[in-house]
Amino acid sequence: MNEEINKLCLNNITTAHSRCEDYAHTKNRESFDFVLSRAVAKMNTLCEYALPLVKPNGYFIAYKSEEITEELQEAQNAIKILGGAIEKIEHYSIEGNSRTLIYVKKIRRTPQIYPRASNKPKTKPL
Repeated sequence: MNEEINKLCLNNITTAHSRCEDYAHTKNRESFDFVLSRAVAKMNTLCEYALPLVKPNGYFIAYKSEEITEELQEAQNAIKILGGAIEKIEHYSIEGNSRTLIYVKKIRRTPQIYPRASNKPKTKPL
């Protein structure tokens, strides 16, 4: 990531190598304008990892496959609990692969207990 940031001459960008569960319980909590993720988990789990890092009025942007309707329905409770609201969904295709970007706006602070530790966001999603 840092190599690409340098190649593109981008400024004012911070990268971090850490587990979200740990990083969100540091001074960095609710300090980022944008948090991005790839399709590494279901949306309810991703929201619990990402939204505690996003500052109010910032965005969590999830990169997902095209088939997300059921996953988004399952994530509604988590998004609400964590202080977010889906603002926009964009579908597009890259080299014949359909993808979706889900923009979750942080509309209020995330309760301090999130994200939960010990892999609970994945094993017992909100």
